[in-house]
Amino acid sequence: MDEENIFQAYFRLNNKLIFMVSCYDIDYAIQYVKNLNNKTFKKYFKVFKSNNTKEFNDIYNKIDNKIMIFVTQLPDVDQYTFNFIKDIFHIHLAIPNWSKKDTYNRYLDDIQKVPIQKFINVKDKTKIYDNDVEDKLFNTMIMLVDKKLNKESNEKEFPRMAHTGGKLFILGERELHE
Repeated sequence: MDEENIFQAYFRLNNKLIFMVSCYDIDYAIQYVKNLNNKTFKKYFKVFKSNNTKEFNDIYNKIDNKIMIFVTQLPDVDQYTFNFIKDIFHIHLAIPNWSKKDTYNRYLDDIQKVPIQKFINVKDKTKIYDNDVEDKLFNTMIMLVDKKLNKESNEKEFPRMAHTGGKLFILGERELHE
C-alpha cells in the first residue's frame, strides 16, 4: 500500500480539501493549477475556473466529498455559502500586470478586504510560464495544509498586502473582523 500524502491525510480527517487560487489574470493562474494537478497530484483535484460566485456555490453544494481547486480573479467573500475562512485554503498570485493606475489602485483596495492565507508575488512581467511560481504554489499548498493539520494557524490572521514604491510587498498581518 502506498504511503498517505499530506493532502490525502487532510481529506481523510475532514472529508474536504478545497483550495482557492485567485489572480488578477485567471488564465495565467489556471495554467499553473492545471499543470500541478496533472503532473504532481495526478488529477487528484477537480479544478474549476470562474468569476461567478453562484457557480462555485452550486459546485460546492452538489459535491459530497470535496477535493477541489477554485480559480477566480478576486473572491467576494460575503457571497459564498460555505465558510470562506474555515473551509478553504486561499492563495493569491500577485502579478505585476497593471495597465492603468486607477485599476491598480482599485485592485489593491479590493484585495486588502479579502482574507488570503498566502500571497505569492510573481515578478515576471511577461507572464511566461515559470517553474519557480509552480514550485512556490506547490510548497504553499503543502505548508497551509500542514499548518492546519498541526493546528499551528490562527484562522483570523492573514498576510497584509501593501503598496510601496511601485512594487508589491507582504508586510505584517491583518486581522479579519467578523
